[in-house]
Amino acid sequence: MHRLSVLITFFFYFLSGSFFNLLAAQVICDPSLPGIKEGTLGYRDRGDRCEGLYINPVSSTTLFVASFTEYFENFDNTGNTILIEWDKPPANKEIHLRAQGIRPRLYYRMDAYSSGANTFFAWPSGVLSSLNIRRSDVGVIGRIKLPVGNTERFVHIPLRIRSQAEAKHTSTYKLVLMPGVQLTEVYITLSAVGQNGKPERFLKAEEALGYGYYPAERAVEISIGTPKEKGIYYLKLGAKIKSGGTKAIEFWFYNAGTMNSEQ
Repeated sequence: MHRLSVLITFFFYFLSGSFFNLLAAQVICDPSLPGIKEGTLGYRDRGDRCEGLYINPVSSTTLFVASFTEYFENFDNTGNTILIEWDKPPANKEIHLRAQGIRPRLYYRMDAYSSGANTFFAWPSGVLSSLNIRRSDVGVIGRIKLPVGNTERFVHIPLRIRSQAEAKHTSTYKLVLMPGVQLTEVYITLSAVGQNGKPERFLKAEEALGYGYYPAERAVEISIGTPKEKGIYYLKLGAKIKSGGTKAIEFWFYNAGTMNSEQ
């Protein structure tokens, strides 16, 4: 009975998700990504999303966040539709979903836009299946534009991704950091954001990950305990570069306050 219930739920999610995606989503392909023209697997408009392989970029970014999820099921390659779900954000604004390759030399991207009225997106997995892309090969993020103090910023929404099992709220967010060059250490600062848009209560301050080895173009997975309180949070990721110098990026995310975990 449990399996039947899951299948029925999945079926209705798929139908309603496809319906709303077609009505509300505006497909915007990234003009900076030249898709591979041969065959059918190049990055291009696929109706409710842009998806596929693109040409090897000339340069790589020193540091960027490739994935931010609460739950990410180990999907298979049978062609089943994948559901991306999230908690309703504090404003009814369009969410931009992006999946990208995190396996070395996998130049793959998916971009989709979903109405602020939705809290899920039905992601057809045909391209993933054709390319034999697995769970460990991709990262996924979702972000919306929100006012943070007096500045409008991209605020990331923790995603729950599944193909069959019921998505779960967990006590940990998973962030995947991608370095374009070899690093010697990564440092994390985490704080709640006040009404003025500035950090006001630090939960972590320049804490070293201590992994010991951070090769170029290899995913660095970071666990972040789900904050107790609802609101927007500020995350700073600093890194020491092996060849010399430092690099830091700032990251804002929304916590819906559905878990009561400890840091």
